Amino acid sequence: MELHVTKRKGREIVVLLDNDMRIVKPVYDYLKYQDQRDRAINTLIAYGNDLKAFWEFLSDYGYAYDEVSPKMIGEYKEYLMSEDDNIIAINKEGARTAKTINRMLSTLHGFYQYKADMQEIDNPLLMHEVNRPFNAFKGILEHARSDNKTKQSIFKVKESNYKINLVSDDEMELFLSRLDKRRDILLYKMLYLTGARIQ
Repeated sequence: MELHVTKRKGREIVVLLDNDMRIVKPVYDYLKYQDQRDRAINTLIAYGNDLKAFWEFLSDYGYAYDEVSPKMIGEYKEYLMSEDDNIIAINKEGARTAKTINRMLSTLHGFYQYKADMQEIDNPLLMHEVNRPFNAFKGILEHARSDNKTKQSIFKVKESNYKINLVSDDEMELFLSRLDKRRDILLYKMLYLTGARIQ
């Protein structure tokens, strides 16, 4: 499968081609719909890449896109999370992060929501109501809401907090050796030795 960006009537369009170099019609219709909503070309390419990965999964497992069940979406999530260590490749992609997998599932949810609206296909990405986090954005009319619920996919992958990078003693010595004022050296040594954070 290949994703191509071509020009048609002065506009760039994104198309997904299958192994026989034929346009994948459901993906083409969805990307055309998103283009009509004035999505940026980079957004359309990202949607196309996400749907390309899903179509590769469908062809590997022999599934049809309009017969996908929630169980198959669970298999797709495992497919995205797994790494095939048996394949040796020069340009091998790194492991997908939880954020990337959630974005890909979100694209898939949008695709199936579009298909549900247009062709009455059931959306296999199930959602359930959860309490909104306290630090979530609240609009000006938040106080008028009757509940504190929002919808979340049952397939969402937990995203870990950001990684903390610690400065080693050798790196700190190298950094301090570049400073020329005694005041700066004293300040940085005090911050480093007490474990103070930048904030």
